[in-house]
Amino acid sequence: MTFERPLFLWAFAALAPVVAAFLVRRRRVRVVVPDLEAWLAAAEAKRARSGWRTIRDAGSLAMNLAACAALALAGAGPRAAGPQGTDWALVFDVSASMGARDGRWEKAVEGADAFVRALPARDRFRVFLAGEFPRALGGWRGGGEDLPELPAPVERNGDVEGALVLAGKDPAVRPGALKTVAWTDRASAADFAPQISMESRNVAIEALDVARAWGSPEVSVVLQIANYGDHLQSPWITASFGKDPVDIPFVGIDPGKSATVRASLQSAEGGVLEVRLRRNPLGDRIVDARKAAFAAVAPLRRAHVLVVAPEAKSPFFSSALAALGPALEEGSGIVEPGKEKGADVFIFDRCAPSAFPCVTIAPPVARPPVDNPAVTAWAADLPLLRGLDLSRLRVARARPLPRDRDAVVLIDSSAGPLAVATSDRVTLAFALEDSNLPLLAAFPLFVRNCLEELSRQRPLPPALTGDWVTPFEGAYEVWEAGATSPHAGPWRATQPGVVVFTRGGVSRPLAVNFFDPAESALVDPPPGRELPAPKSEPPPPWIYLAAAAALLLALDWAFAPRR
Repeated sequence: MTFERPLFLWAFAALAPVVAAFLVRRRRVRVVVPDLEAWLAAAEAKRARSGWRTIRDAGSLAMNLAACAALALAGAGPRAAGPQGTDWALVFDVSASMGARDGRWEKAVEGADAFVRALPARDRFRVFLAGEFPRALGGWRGGGEDLPELPAPVERNGDVEGALVLAGKDPAVRPGALKTVAWTDRASAADFAPQISMESRNVAIEALDVARAWGSPEVSVVLQIANYGDHLQSPWITASFGKDPVDIPFVGIDPGKSATVRASLQSAEGGVLEVRLRRNPLGDRIVDARKAAFAAVAPLRRAHVLVVAPEAKSPFFSSALAALGPALEEGSGIVEPGKEKGADVFIFDRCAPSAFPCVTIAPPVARPPVDNPAVTAWAADLPLLRGLDLSRLRVARARPLPRDRDAVVLIDSSAGPLAVATSDRVTLAFALEDSNLPLLAAFPLFVRNCLEELSRQRPLPPALTGDWVTPFEGAYEVWEAGATSPHAGPWRATQPGVVVFTRGGVSRPLAVNFFDPAESALVDPPPGRELPAPKSEPPPPWIYLAAAAALLLALDWAFAPRR
């Protein structure tokens, strides 16, 4: 038996005044009477009833003493000695994504408030904020108490893993009693168990970007790694396309920091790229989704390019294609209008476009020409103009293009856009012979960039666990974990890896990863990670003690002598 408020046990001192009240005799009153016969008879009757009076007085004393003792015990807050309660670490993602208008933050706070109110008295909870810098909010509180006031979710990032590790290292946690509940975008209310016993458990992959150099077997890998621990970490990083893994050099990462790791691999076949963190170079694999990242890499292929020009003559593009010969497929060249079939990229030189993707030079449009438009800006940060210097570009005559919200302006002028781009089309508002562009060193680079971007075979954008993806409209087949199954409509990613969607001979690979910088939707918790229900607890003993005291006092009043 233990007591929540042991100071109330001093209330047992109140038993002494109760006993004293029963022992102190009442002062006798002297009365003068003319005759003693009636008084003697009364004294005889009193002696006859003295046995019952003694019992009655003793019973009243016992009931009063018992009532006082029960009230003293009730005030001390007794509770049965048994297994210790649970310490709950409540982790709240306070990144800006939690403040979305769909009410996810309000839903998280409401659910957490109901959760802590239902906790037994022996349980405790403490709030941890998963922001850009994880931190605790207030101290430990008993079950049934209110949540502390939570700040608005406005931070740039939500470091949930860091908050979980911070909770696991809290020195006030009772041994073996910690459980964590996290309210984030993606996991609605899930019981997480932060694993911090092993050194490498505190290192996670946060992002993976993969790109293939155009016309080259080289694959560039950019990896973002975070260290949630409290000391320097130096895991081994390996990458593989299903064959022998290749080690990626990595020095180490300081506590609480993130590091960018870059590497270059050679793979003409492409396929599924798997990057893993290991504890040692002997291949000791860590079974943890945060220690692996996946990407789908398209195979190396040459582009088939056709230039459509009147009379099949386009001297400027002839020289540009000759310089790009090693990256082009056999059969690339210049054709007359009407003969453009079966190409990856078309270049329409002074012709109306009839296929996509394409580069259109001086399309026939009914817009008035402008002489000598001055070039005012160009989008040097876009891949299409990467590495180009257009400061010396001069245009003698052009038909400026309209400004379309679905198109990006590549080259702007005082008269309007001279070059725009969409997802499958690049358009120049002037003929090459009306400018000095073919004479600049930027021209072959511009042609190369356009062909590279428009002919690039891209897999579906990477997804995160829990995301919904629509690879095709209607029915299609899904290859996942070595098995193929039919599917229709949106498909949900449930586990990291690479899946392939196929329909009508067209395949679209998709890489699914666990990491998610911004988290995601507070709707469906992962299977097996629903919010745990607090264990119910019987009413506290003080309620029964207070009721017993009231009953004893009522009985004493009912049987008290009536004079």
